[in-house]
Amino acid sequence: MSLTWQPVAKALAAFDRRRVPPDCVARRLHMANMRPPHALSAGRDARLGATRGFHHGLLAARWARAVAAAVAVPVCAACVQEASAPGPPFGPSGLGLSLALTARPDTLVRDGRSQSVIEIAARDAGGDAVPRLELALQIATARGLEDFGRLARRSVVTGADGRAAVTYTAPGAAGGPGGATDDGLTVAILATPVGRDHAGAVPRRITIRLLPAGRVLPPLTASAGFRVTPAAPAVFDRVHFTSVCSAGRDADCVRDPHGMVTGYRWEFGDGHAASGPVAEHAYEAPGAYLVSLIVSDDFNRSRRASRSLVVAAAPPAAVIAASPVPVAPHAPIFFNGRGSTAAPGRAIASYEWDFGDGATAAGVRVRHAYVTEGTFTVMLMVTDDRRQVATATAKVVVKALSRDPAPAADDDEQQQP
Repeated sequence: MSLTWQPVAKALAAFDRRRVPPDCVARRLHMANMRPPHALSAGRDARLGATRGFHHGLLAARWARAVAAAVAVPVCAACVQEASAPGPPFGPSGLGLSLALTARPDTLVRDGRSQSVIEIAARDAGGDAVPRLELALQIATARGLEDFGRLARRSVVTGADGRAAVTYTAPGAAGGPGGATDDGLTVAILATPVGRDHAGAVPRRITIRLLPAGRVLPPLTASAGFRVTPAAPAVFDRVHFTSVCSAGRDADCVRDPHGMVTGYRWEFGDGHAASGPVAEHAYEAPGAYLVSLIVSDDFNRSRRASRSLVVAAAPPAAVIAASPVPVAPHAPIFFNGRGSTAAPGRAIASYEWDFGDGATAAGVRVRHAYVTEGTFTVMLMVTDDRRQVATATAKVVVKALSRDPAPAADDDEQQQP
């Protein structure tokens, strides 16, 4: 290199020390409308003649100033970025990971056999495939995470192309043999990247529609309910049960806006049953009973309503009247059970007496004579027309008296029922 171009060489050396790309230098020189010395044509050199050395010196000076300016001032943003490019990022970035899930097909029949292939494509922020990415797979419904259907695998790992696939099998059929209602059921397949911190993992999901198998039925819109009269019955009362709605009491009846109910079955809780929208029943023993009404439609779907019913005991009351007392041996004594009463709507059907000395009798009014002295316990047992029983007892003293008591004025004959 001649001494004339030494300034250019020094400027280029300084430029190289700053590590600015050569294309930036060329761009800057082009902007200054300059050409390098080697671009001078041979013809132009010939014409310069004796002044050649002068022009070369002037051109070299201009080049030195241009190169110095290129070195001192950033040429463009691209050049500065390239010269000061940051190092590569460190650590995983969940926001930079893209997971695309597809289901083929996205609608399955709930027959326990239909399958869908779930495909997963993993890409980074630059759109490049992410290989060897492990993904945990789960099934979710509106109730939450549950095994509703079946996944062929619980986890997958992406291949070199950043893709993975798994097969989902639909659950079994719902409803009876007559069909099922389409309630718009869906299931979601969740794919979650497996890393070092699950709390920061974001699951991606794909939704699959599940259709009922076989015949699709309309929804059963009916509801069950009933009323009881009387609300607190006693044993053997005729209890009335009705499912028919009345004004202001629609909550205690069968509501069937679309006329789908075709069957009514009553279960009274004591082993007895009845059918129809209304029923009657009498309980033979006191206690608490669970009464249920089951309404059904033509597809054997049903709605049930239940309530507890307490049945009270309603036995009769037995009362003994005896005269005369005390009484002497072999003297007649008269017993009367007419003071006994039955529950409202009932009647006493029988009176049975036990005089305490082995003798018995029946009837509302009876008489008896004791042959020995002593104290005897007389018992009266009454039974009403519903076979409810009550008893009463009384003490009778038999002893020798100073004189015989006067006989009773009315009936001295034993009364039979």
